[in-house]
Amino acid sequence: MRDRGGVRVLAGRRPRAVGVLLIALAGLLAATSISSASVNVNISGKWDSVFHDGSANYPDVLTITQATGSDTITGTDEIQGTLSGTLSNGPSNSVVLTMTETDGSYTADFTVTITVVGGKPQSWSGTLTDSNGLSGTDTATIEGPPVLGQSGQASVVSGTVTIETPGATTFSSLSGSSSIPMGSTINATNGTVAITVATPAAKTAGAAAAPATQSGDFYDGEFLLTQSRSGVTKETLEGGSFSACPAAGTRRLASAATAAKGTPVRQLWGHAHGSFSTSGRGGAATVLGTIWQTVDYCNGTLFKAVKDSITVVTFAQPHTKHLIAQGHSFFAAVSGS
Repeated sequence: MRDRGGVRVLAGRRPRAVGVLLIALAGLLAATSISSASVNVNISGKWDSVFHDGSANYPDVLTITQATGSDTITGTDEIQGTLSGTLSNGPSNSVVLTMTETDGSYTADFTVTITVVGGKPQSWSGTLTDSNGLSGTDTATIEGPPVLGQSGQASVVSGTVTIETPGATTFSSLSGSSSIPMGSTINATNGTVAITVATPAAKTAGAAAAPATQSGDFYDGEFLLTQSRSGVTKETLEGGSFSACPAAGTRRLASAATAAKGTPVRQLWGHAHGSFSTSGRGGAATVLGTIWQTVDYCNGTLFKAVKDSITVVTFAQPHTKHLIAQGHSFFAAVSGS
């Protein structure tokens, strides 16, 4: 006979009620342990990282390995050192990675929040402090095929192309091909960048199937990259300054030809095949495969169809839709111009 916490039982036996209770408690504890320990996401892969210390950008590639069912990671830095860290649950659709890079006496400590979409990691943003006294922000995207509405692939075709990812405060150089999150701003004023994105067909494809994609080249301008669930990829003109423009309603240009004589504030060229749309102050142009130019002026946006046709929708009320044939242009005035 054995005494267990005041309950006297025969060796090898226990009262049925107590046994059932203990089994239930054990199951509950096991379930609690699993739910608190597991982040239910695996971040293994190559991460294109950029550290910003406020005055310069330091690109790097980190290779991270996470064993199935584990919350710890190991890895290597393409430039130097090894990685070790721990994952924990973060805010909705995210996990937090606390990681240290070590190379001899040098250390760098990361605390970053990783965005998770559909159970897959997409990008991170957070802080980095190293043993040399440097500190700043670190952003990264995981390499992989584009994800509809979440990420795309940016490849430098020529010249110099820079990018500012969501959460970053400065632009960093792009080289080769990189996975980038939607919401990134790309400056291709002095270069050409090829953008490859997923289409709705990729969302319904089997896990083993290669995702369907669409691609376009963009150059001579700066733009914000976004994508809707329907697959339309939008390049919204960025940069330039409208501070010298007259107040709305003080001047009205008579025609598109007159508008084109003004000084452009910003512009973007596109050569794309698929569902792409460029957007300026006065309207947006949608294409299915063409070469076209979008130019913002103080009082509106000029669209030029160089090859094939484009469809322009004006932003000013009442919204109007126009089919612009090859070799023609259309000026979409802003309200009050």
